[in-house]
Amino acid sequence: MKFLFVLFVTIWQFQLWECSFDAAVAAGNAEVTVTAIYPCEGVDPIAYSEIDFKEDENEKWLEFMLQTDTPIDSTFNSNLIVDQWQNGAWEENIYNTDGNMCEIRDKFAADAWKKLVEVTEPTTDPEGCNLQPGTYTCKKFQVESSDINIPSVLFGTFRVKMEVYNGENELFFCTMVELECDQK
Repeated sequence: MKFLFVLFVTIWQFQLWECSFDAAVAAGNAEVTVTAIYPCEGVDPIAYSEIDFKEDENEKWLEFMLQTDTPIDSTFNSNLIVDQWQNGAWEENIYNTDGNMCEIRDKFAADAWKKLVEVTEPTTDPEGCNLQPGTYTCKKFQVESSDINIPSVLFGTFRVKMEVYNGENELFFCTMVELECDQK
């Protein structure tokens, strides 16, 4: 379930004070639209997962399923690698960041995490940083900009590779997210 949290941090992780892009603007002035979510190619992560991006005429949301045979805890780290579409091709690795997943969650997406926990079965402690082995499912998870504490974003088309590693630095989860960031 924590991997999905990283997904939302990814969407808003283009921070002016971290990446020093002149084109970055306050997150409140941007509209971020997820256009695709798919598994990373050529890797074999420990956990099995399915993520589905859904939309109808009025709403967009995520649904997911995660199966893990190992606990998820505060030793997990994430690595986010951002590419930008420019001049008809992907400009790779324009930004990357890594760190402890629980610390990132608490700093940037505590409210989004609480919403995620509310729509996930079986439920878990929204304040804790531990998940027991098992199968977790989430139906109709929606997040709003007010649920995220990210100061700024860039405009354009982006592809974000999100890797999650366990305490032994083994790849636990990997997904790709494509998104559009436009001015409101």
